[in-house]
Amino acid sequence: MKLDKNFRSPNPVTREGSCIGLSEVLNAAGRTGVVENLSRVLGLVRLSISDTEPKVQEAAARTFDILYTKIGSSVVDKIIPQLITSLEAEEEIDRQRALNGLKQLLSVRASVILPILIPKFIQPPITVFNSKALASMAEVSGSSLAAHLSTIIPALTGGLYQADLSQNEENIENSLNVVRIVKCIDENSLSILVDQFIVMSASLTPALRLGSTFLIGAFSENTTLDFSEHIGVIVGRLLELYADNLEIIQKAAVMAMKNLLEKVPKEDVSHVVAINSTLDVLSRTISFKAKQLGGSGVLPGFCLPGGLDSLLGLYLNGVRAATAVMRVLILEGIRLIISLTTQQALSKDLIKIIGPLIRIFSGVKLETTVKFQIIRTLNDILEKGGPSLRIAVTQLQTSYVKAITDTDKEVRELAAPGLAKLLLHGARVDFIIKELLRLLSNNSDSADSIFFALYSLLKDLDAKLAPKQDVLLSLKDSFFQYLNDDEVRMSASSCFGPFLQFLSKEEKDSTLTQLFSVTPTADYKKAHGHLTALNSIISVKNIGVDQQSLMDYITECAQSDKVQIRQCVARLISTFLIVQEDVNKDVFVTKLTNMCEDSSTDVRVTVLHSIKAAAKKNHQVFIPHLSVMIPLILQRAKDHKVVRVKFAAERALYHLLQYYNGNEICKLAAKSLNIGTTKELSEFCQKVLSKFERSEDEEEY
Repeated sequence: MKLDKNFRSPNPVTREGSCIGLSEVLNAAGRTGVVENLSRVLGLVRLSISDTEPKVQEAAARTFDILYTKIGSSVVDKIIPQLITSLEAEEEIDRQRALNGLKQLLSVRASVILPILIPKFIQPPITVFNSKALASMAEVSGSSLAAHLSTIIPALTGGLYQADLSQNEENIENSLNVVRIVKCIDENSLSILVDQFIVMSASLTPALRLGSTFLIGAFSENTTLDFSEHIGVIVGRLLELYADNLEIIQKAAVMAMKNLLEKVPKEDVSHVVAINSTLDVLSRTISFKAKQLGGSGVLPGFCLPGGLDSLLGLYLNGVRAATAVMRVLILEGIRLIISLTTQQALSKDLIKIIGPLIRIFSGVKLETTVKFQIIRTLNDILEKGGPSLRIAVTQLQTSYVKAITDTDKEVRELAAPGLAKLLLHGARVDFIIKELLRLLSNNSDSADSIFFALYSLLKDLDAKLAPKQDVLLSLKDSFFQYLNDDEVRMSASSCFGPFLQFLSKEEKDSTLTQLFSVTPTADYKKAHGHLTALNSIISVKNIGVDQQSLMDYITECAQSDKVQIRQCVARLISTFLIVQEDVNKDVFVTKLTNMCEDSSTDVRVTVLHSIKAAAKKNHQVFIPHLSVMIPLILQRAKDHKVVRVKFAAERALYHLLQYYNGNEICKLAAKSLNIGTTKELSEFCQKVLSKFERSEDEEEY
């Protein structure tokens, strides 16, 4: 009886000591003795577990633990219901005492008590007291919490936001309690948390999507666990939330991504493959929607303030020190990010991207795949554009000019159009051309790529940005110099067309005169270069070449004994027929038709391909000449001895007659053909041309 009285002592030390004494007695007693005094002991434990002093409650919990060991689960039914009832007391102090008592009991027997308590606290609506109780229980439950997380998390997440996604004071308090719970997540319960996030973040209920995003962000910010194996999955899901139709969820995903990736070591790029995969799927989906539904074609979350920071930071940290293979993957990821972001949103981060890429590209030893991917990425940046690029133009010029003379052809060819795009962002065309000409004089091995770069610069250059005359004259000298070079003749000659547009009339006439001045008999190689240069010039509409001078030169070259020269003539005439407007083309058609009877098989094939190419683009020009052309080409089409000529003639007729559009031109041609040829043509169309598929036609000539 003395012991019972001490349990009600006003002195908390006495009450605590009484509990400790009772524990020792119970521990020493046998099961029979405990059972005989069970009613009395339970009363004392119930009294102490609801004490106002935490230390007394702690001692009572230890007594409860000994009782459970001696008696079994029946002791739970005698103690817990009273505490649960007290949780609904009117007075806050009584509810708090009951909750504290439960916490102490959980600290010793969580696996037994949690299944009883959790259903009580997860009933909707989730109140502040309930969320606080769950948080308090989680803090003392240890590994026992894992078995109940799949029940607790959805219930708590549903209490974080109102249906309209606003938060009142109670929701905010619930959020704070959620933070307390996620701090308790251990290795055993981590995968459960991630699984729940994945499920809830895909919910059709916006409040659950938003709540789950807050949940994973809070966990990422507060945990000390190594959860690297889950990062790829979480990032992938957050990126999908970047595309959510509600901006508030996009913003929450951006914040969660920040918290998540801050836990990833700078040198860790192991998640890039998984992230790239998600970005690729998103890119395809968004692109499809943009085409079908007229969407923006971007990932909305990337376009929010700070939307790029975290992911871009991960990639840029990785690209500085990663292996070649990983650098390529990282750069592919950066390109996907660029494609999914608006120009305005990307503008503040352009220099962050450009700087590291330029520094890496300037390295002494760099794998071809990395160089290629860097130039591709820089090209994408230039394509996206924006005023902020202007401050990086000088550094970009240096990198692109270096790339033009790179030892790898793929890199050189990719750099040329990028160099041209720089002009749109403030690069000076004169400076670039002079630099390329300097490289040309010092590095003839890269001449082909340098001319390709010059062609790319000139072909779409605005007249307002035209190079100065002294620069143009230097270009002209270089172009003519390399027309004699078998290795780069084609690339050098291709520059003449876009180049001639920027010359004064006097210089233009002088250049054309110079081109017409070399005959095949005088210098075969030069004449070949001049013909390809003229082809480039003729490919520009209304370039203003004197027809008579051109025809005189063509006539002379067509008599050359060199097959390549005559082939060049055929291609030049075809280009003229396709491109030039408001000129008399009859004499050129006649010349091309006469070349069908050339003694060389190679020339005849080229002529027929040239007729086909011109007919595909401008068949009307041949209508007045069908009475002459059809018998000649039909004869070649029936020549089984030379199969190449036969096939080329068949395709030429197919397009000359526009047979895929019906037989109207055949009927028109029949009026000017003799009866025998008309019958022959009709039979040929039925037996041969009717079996052709337009899609099978080759483009070369």
